Amino acid sequence: MTHRPDALQIAECEHVAAGPTVTLLRVAARVPPGGEDLWQRPVLVAEHPGGLDRFDALPSPPDPAGTMRAAYSVPATLIAPETTFRLKLASGALVELPAPVPGAARPPAPDAEDERMRYLEAENERLSATLEELEVWRGELERRLTESVNQLADTRARLTAAELEALTLRAEAEATRQAVRELAEASGADPSST
Repeated sequence: MTHRPDALQIAECEHVAAGPTVTLLRVAARVPPGGEDLWQRPVLVAEHPGGLDRFDALPSPPDPAGTMRAAYSVPATLIAPETTFRLKLASGALVELPAPVPGAARPPAPDAEDERMRYLEAENERLSATLEELEVWRGELERRLTESVNQLADTRARLTAAELEALTLRAEAEATRQAVRELAEASGADPSST
């Protein structure tokens, strides 16, 4: 897909260290009148000698009309001259980014921080609900496992009892045959005839 010049006009592309191995790549752009609707933030595509990587935008509050601001968490090693960055819009259009320049860290705006807290709280509730559901499944699986173990133990017990009874019957039959032979020998009769 080729670059559409009316899709986005890049105003800023900068990077800020977010940790020893992570960099925050920030992009600001103007959306021309009649340009693409950016209700979904673009995906950052990084092309480097090792291949191609894609990064989703970090959660942030909605942008004012006509603007687009997005931040991406990328490995610090990608901020290098041999790496080229593009934004892939929801339509599939690719927008070339200039080489990122060092930027200054800025504190989050109060509204952005409130939005981030709401997002994190909603994510926490979703994860808690998923955890509760997994706990219910774990309980059900444990119940089924216990039931299966008990059935196996019952089957083994029945099998052992049946084997013991069969061994006892064989022993009794052998003892009866032996007794018949002995009686036949004692009476002088042919034991095979009995």
